[in-house]
Amino acid sequence: MKKIILLISFFATILIGCDKEISLVLDNNNPTLVIDGSIKDQAGPYFVQLSLSTPITTSTTIVGVNNARITITDQLGVKDSLQFVSNGLYKTQKIKGIEGGTYNLEVIVDQKKYTASATMPKKVNLDSLRINTFPFNGEIRYSVIPVYLDPIMLGNG
Repeated sequence: MKKIILLISFFATILIGCDKEISLVLDNNNPTLVIDGSIKDQAGPYFVQLSLSTPITTSTTIVGVNNARITITDQLGVKDSLQFVSNGLYKTQKIKGIEGGTYNLEVIVDQKKYTASATMPKKVNLDSLRINTFPFNGEIRYSVIPVYLDPIMLGNG
């Protein structure tokens, strides 16, 4: 009988639980430059967005950086100086995205230089589709799962 009472009181304690309000003190950090861009294997132009981070307590409006010089070069020697569009958005004029291509980004803002380099991976083609069925809420549902076969040369097949 004691075990049953202990078990009931244990579960009652878990179910009742407790509430405690937690107040986090968040520092207002200095704005940090955020660089977001991509190049695809489809026709350009491609875009780079420059913005400043904002404190967590403010709205999520993008604060664009409009006074930058941005250059992208590729392994073929093409050098593209990006053109300012608006609110921190810059677009390419010459670069073409190709599989296996390596792209180097250089951003200069207020005499500070930021660089990055990335290589576009080879495309992995769709091999087939698999259809799984599963019961859900008294009905049969279907999920379509794409199947890819990585080439062995990539080392993760």
